[in-house]
Amino acid sequence: MGFRGKLSDTNIMQVMNAINLAGQSGGLTVTKRTKSANGSNGKHGEVEQIRLGFQNGELRVACDDSRPMDLITILYNRNKITAAQADNLRSRRHQHPSDKGLALLLMNTYHVSREDIVESVRQYMIDIVNYVMTWRDGTFQFDEDDSILNEEIIPVSFRLDNLITNWRDVAKELNQLVRRVRNLDMMVELTPEYRARLKHISLSRQQWKVIATATKEPKTLRQIADENRFSAVEIRQAAVALEDAGLITLEPVKPKVKKGITGRLRETGLFKAVKPVH
Repeated sequence: MGFRGKLSDTNIMQVMNAINLAGQSGGLTVTKRTKSANGSNGKHGEVEQIRLGFQNGELRVACDDSRPMDLITILYNRNKITAAQADNLRSRRHQHPSDKGLALLLMNTYHVSREDIVESVRQYMIDIVNYVMTWRDGTFQFDEDDSILNEEIIPVSFRLDNLITNWRDVAKELNQLVRRVRNLDMMVELTPEYRARLKHISLSRQQWKVIATATKEPKTLRQIADENRFSAVEIRQAAVALEDAGLITLEPVKPKVKKGITGRLRETGLFKAVKPVH
């Protein structure tokens, strides 16, 4: 039997516990609208959606529909394949459209072990679960006929009790990340001294990507995450570390001001000031 509710009335940990104790199979969809640039929860905020798949009460699949990530990106972000291998795999992706087929190619041709693949996917999904556990508002809906378990996603078995125990250890860090970066619609600006500071700092791959992307043109954290296929947790971790190191600042996106016809004509050079007629 399906059910739905609001995170303001309960929390996602209690919902997952109920599914686990009942031994239910199906998909749990959790949705929330992020705050817009002006801090409101208005209609202009981005919608985030996370789906969790359960089989006989056990968590098997976790997907972040707001920032979908394929197996190639998961393995690259966890240093299991090189950038050249990732590019080569993407050029051959049409031959192996499913993650399961791609996993076989990785094991047979690229010598990536099954253990590395499974553990990388597991950790990626754990990051999603840990992230959704920080949500304090939004809605959830559980459907027994959800098709998430039938999708071409590599399923991984989780011990829910272990997740909950580990959650207590990571909750503090994740809540701090979310408090520091409440939404991803923040503009990344390089500090004037970032080049000098880079000489004395060792950065992670994700942190280098943020710096490299921001060097080309001003972008928001959401745009950088989408362009580099970072999860919501990964982009927040990178942004907070870079901000603490004095390499970047995070600024709210300035709302666009609508210009009248006079302003638009001035920009084109077609407008000439005339004296008002009395």
